[in-house]
Amino acid sequence: MLSKKIEQMKSYPPYRRWHAISYLVFLIGCMLVCLSLVVSVVVGDNTNAVSVLMGYAAIICVIAYFLINFIYWRCPKCHKTLPVFGPVLVCNVCKRKFLDEKGKPIW
Repeated sequence: MLSKKIEQMKSYPPYRRWHAISYLVFLIGCMLVCLSLVVSVVVGDNTNAVSVLMGYAAIICVIAYFLINFIYWRCPKCHKTLPVFGPVLVCNVCKRKFLDEKGKPIW
């Protein structure tokens, strides 16, 4: 399933590909937070170095998520930033449509 998704990502235009990569970075950050919590509970020490480092790595992943979206997630027509969360149906500035009448994405 993951290899199918990666093959699908290769066909995306660059701005959409970077948006998909940013979501993978965000997912890695969420997994790091969960692992950090598990390690701190298992060890029983909140100041465990591994747990703290995983927490900082998760923070870096979230910052990278927003930076990638701010730099690359832009409308291909007017180059203005697109909303990070939620579905993007149309560009707010130039009104370029990202969905056709049937609901299929037009990237």
